[in-house]
Amino acid sequence: MRGTEIEGLSEEDIAEVLIREGATALAARAAASAANGNLRRARILGRDDELAQRIAQWRSVPDRLNGTPATSAALATEIARALDDAIAPLQQIRTRRWSCAFERRASWVSVRWRIDETPRPSSSGSSDVFGSTNCDSGSPR
Repeated sequence: MRGTEIEGLSEEDIAEVLIREGATALAARAAASAANGNLRRARILGRDDELAQRIAQWRSVPDRLNGTPATSAALATEIARALDDAIAPLQQIRTRRWSCAFERRASWVSVRWRIDETPRPSSSGSSDVFGSTNCDSGSPR
């Protein structure tokens, strides 16, 4: 049985999608290049306003090395700070997803607790068993 080969998105295709979604051309091209064909990753990277600057910074390291320990240490510190800044949006997404998962789990525990209770008439005629949440969408914002 032959499998179907699915071709990944090109950088140009990804950049075009990001621009249509509101990214600047520079940010879209940088995100598309860094995403390695992954549109979801590109969308996350597209929110990083400093991505293009950070890529240029990383690419400049070989030209800036002069053989001295002080320069090497300064560049390492600079790159470490840039990496910390780069990971911040991903940590926010992870934290938001964890929080949403916790809220969903808590709502189901609450539903189970309410089901196990002796039924009581509702004064309003209807109740929101699940509560309101900003986690209804599975996509990161």
